Amino acid sequence: MEILLYNVKVSVCLIAFYLLYRLFLSKETFVRMNRIVILVAVALSFVLPRCGLTLESASESVVGNMSLSVILDGITVGVESGGAAEGGMVHDWSWREAVALLYWAGVAIFVVRLIVSVFQVIRFLRKGERVSLGEGVTLVLNDSNMSPFSWLRYVSMNRSDYEQKNHEILIHELAHIRYGHSIDLMAMDVACCMQWFNPAMWLMRSELCAVHEFEADKAVLDSGVNAKQYQILLIKKAAGAKWSSVANSFNHGKLKNRITMMLRKESSVWARAKVLYALPIIGGAMIAFANVACSESEVILKQKNMQEDVSDIVEGVKEENVDIVENMKGKLLEKGILEKNVTIEKNAETGERYMNYVTKSGEKVSFSEKSNSYIWVGMEGMPQFPNGDQALREYLASEVRYPEAAMKAGIEGRVFCHFVVDEEGNVVDVNVARSIDPNLDAEAIRVVSSMPKWKPGNVDGEPVRVSYTVPINFVLN
Repeated sequence: MEILLYNVKVSVCLIAFYLLYRLFLSKETFVRMNRIVILVAVALSFVLPRCGLTLESASESVVGNMSLSVILDGITVGVESGGAAEGGMVHDWSWREAVALLYWAGVAIFVVRLIVSVFQVIRFLRKGERVSLGEGVTLVLNDSNMSPFSWLRYVSMNRSDYEQKNHEILIHELAHIRYGHSIDLMAMDVACCMQWFNPAMWLMRSELCAVHEFEADKAVLDSGVNAKQYQILLIKKAAGAKWSSVANSFNHGKLKNRITMMLRKESSVWARAKVLYALPIIGGAMIAFANVACSESEVILKQKNMQEDVSDIVEGVKEENVDIVENMKGKLLEKGILEKNVTIEKNAETGERYMNYVTKSGEKVSFSEKSNSYIWVGMEGMPQFPNGDQALREYLASEVRYPEAAMKAGIEGRVFCHFVVDEEGNVVDVNVARSIDPNLDAEAIRVVSSMPKWKPGNVDGEPVRVSYTVPINFVLN
């Protein structure tokens, strides 16, 4: 899921940078700067989501009787109709996994497409007659109707164009080589493979190709070639076949735009300052992607006196045998610990309610109805099942058995089992957060209760209680 979220952030940056370029820079004549802007914008789009600011608070952390609530990946216990019940991990596809699979399939397709394109160019260049142009550049002459193109240190040109001494074509393609445009295109194609679903990525590539042609056209005109004569040559060559990727074809880009750029008046030097419009995008992205932390953990209660006050209220509410969450809310407001904006949320799957509030000093707190405990948003040392998470899944899958009574009655469903890993790593307070059937509930509690000792979680070196919820899906196939 992390890679999908990262790609969404990259997409947002690319869209913002593309709109900036299209609105303010695309019609300016300083093509060299525009080329740099496009390449840097694409690079920043991939980098900014990974280098957001880390905003830290200097408040003191207090460990106390607080716990983190974590929902583990579930397992599915399946049984064939009329067969024996047995535990095992049956993969239950989620929409996130389906989207991830679609994304990576797209990446694979476009990577293969890129590789095929490169090999097509190499194969084509091997067929022609080679002429050395000096400085490591090779001219490849061919008899096809393929439009002239350049790639790395090679120029491909129709034999008839070469014999007719169309020097403008050669000057144009040598400019592509001199400026390293092939490297730009290949880097952009790799980025397109990663962002194949994003129209802004392909539009940025199209803008880069256009800038490449503007830059090469400018080199031709700067060499002394007559502008009108060169434009007529472009029109004549517009109908030739061209490469769709990796190589710079002579007839790449919209002919009208290329001629318009040649005729356009030189942009003002001050127009270059428009690139500064990118600064708010960069700053906004860094803030939007910032990580908020407090000593690498977002600590909910940071003042000991407040912790003691709230703990006293919790104990008092427990003894009254009333609605815990609603009374917690009222009593904390009465004591003046909370602001007025207190919200109560309910977990749609487990039915467990949480009261979320912000203290007057700014601490964010969530109170769990089920475990009567505060919930940590993040911590530096999570509890660890012996040999890791995969071992935990294997343990649950091997130990859970489909109850015979539930199987005969045709009962199936998902049981959410809640438990706490205490400060010593023991599994305690095992209960069912959402019930399906007494037999299924009992089996889930039996297996969870028999788990071996965990390595306890800790914050700032102090052990803490951490509550977990694990869904166990009982399915009759």
